[in-house]
Amino acid sequence: MTTFELLVGFATIGSFAIAFLSFRASKTPKAEPIDAEGRTTVGSDVPPQDVGELDFASESPVTPIPVGVTLGDKVVIVPGFQQRLFTHAGRPDEEIWWGKEYSWIKRGQVIGRYHMTIPNSNEDYFRHFMGKKEKSVDVRSPVSGLILHSHFNDFIHWPEQENAPEELPIAAFAILVPDDEPKPDSAEHMFGDLIRFMMDNKGPLFRHSPYWSLEPMDDELFEQLIEMQKNATCLVTNAMPRYQDYLEEARTKYPYLRPYLKHLL
Repeated sequence: MTTFELLVGFATIGSFAIAFLSFRASKTPKAEPIDAEGRTTVGSDVPPQDVGELDFASESPVTPIPVGVTLGDKVVIVPGFQQRLFTHAGRPDEEIWWGKEYSWIKRGQVIGRYHMTIPNSNEDYFRHFMGKKEKSVDVRSPVSGLILHSHFNDFIHWPEQENAPEELPIAAFAILVPDDEPKPDSAEHMFGDLIRFMMDNKGPLFRHSPYWSLEPMDDELFEQLIEMQKNATCLVTNAMPRYQDYLEEARTKYPYLRPYLKHLL
């Protein structure tokens, strides 16, 4: 046998050996990484320390209460849009927080928005062919707290009053405030942008309403309605028993709220 034939023989045997070892390796189970409690982590993108029950923020669409907050026993009922003034020529958006009851809201967050389509000219002759533009202005929350009722409706309250009489509606934007929450922002602060917007764009209110069978306003009516909105104040009332049903629903729907509400129920 020549040297060349010997080399070819050794090469062939080596190839078979490598193939055999590769086959055996593929059949041998691989050791899977496990956590401290003996659970495998293969096939999961979640680190072992994060496996388990999801926290509140990831399982709920609402914003949780910040750490360190203690809720009190008072509810702030927030005044809304004066309907005669704000439906004559515009469209109040009162559903920004709809479906987000029992969410935390911060003072200054938007709770309502008003839209108006404004002609580029107030002159009747030019108004019809000079086009128009859409404008809007926001109303912001006067306090921080837990939203109990999220519809920013047409509830309007004028005099300051600590305890609401029983006949007042509860279906207005209502916020359960912390025990150390400062006083609600004034109407001037809350509605200032809105009032200035109406003063600057009052032309459409002095024509027939495009939405309703409403006669054009005059200066006297316009000023009366503006004053009504400027003087609207938040109503501070006791959470119980008026809002008991809301509080019961809150702690049932979101169990994490129970420690925050146990002093009320």
